Amino acid sequence: TSGYLSMGKFLSSGIPLPSAFAAANDSVAFGALKAFEEKGIRIPDEVSIVGIDDHPMSRYMRPALTTYRYDFLAVMRRLIEMIVHRIEDPDSEYPRREVFTPIFIERDSCRKGEAS
Repeated sequence: TSGYLSMGKFLSSGIPLPSAFAAANDSVAFGALKAFEEKGIRIPDEVSIVGIDDHPMSRYMRPALTTYRYDFLAVMRRLIEMIVHRIEDPDSEYPRREVFTPIFIERDSCRKGEAS
């Protein structure tokens, strides 16, 4: 509901519509899609939207939601490994930063080339 309420406020603000929105997660994007639909704004013809986390319902939305998928299981495994390593050997060096690259899932809510 936060995406729906926030997008409703934005659309009522009079601020010109940008070409695209990125939502904090797919659930927020679902609400934004509903607000766009109620205002008659066509996705992706008038505005593109992309989510993050590849919620199972993303592919069934109309239009299907473009999103980014993170391998959260791999991230959590690595985090646990780092914590265990730190507990077992508190004086050892360990990575301060690791990068996990998301997978881009292109669907119908973005104009081609808009989110990639």
